[in-house]
Amino acid sequence: ENCLRGDVLVASAFVSYIGAFDGNTRVSLVNRHWTPDLAERSIQFTRNKSPIQLLAHEAAVAKWNQEGLPSDEVSAGNAAIVLNSKRWPLMID
Repeated sequence: ENCLRGDVLVASAFVSYIGAFDGNTRVSLVNRHWTPDLAERSIQFTRNKSPIQLLAHEAAVAKWNQEGLPSDEVSAGNAAIVLNSKRWPLMID
């Protein structure tokens, strides 16, 4: 409950901005920029969850993989972005 604000910030930034970047850049943005900035500002967030885990349940990701989605992080991230967007997101594949 205390982590809600930070988790929402990470998840919404992920959906809004991360789609246009490759996997390495995505990891860098989240781990080297966004979450350290939240910590510096004393905004609590769940440290042991990735943005994908915040946006989709493990069962949903497993189902996507069973239906043919590759099991890499970029593909799972793209699916999470698409399913949490109200418009057509910009992303790389």
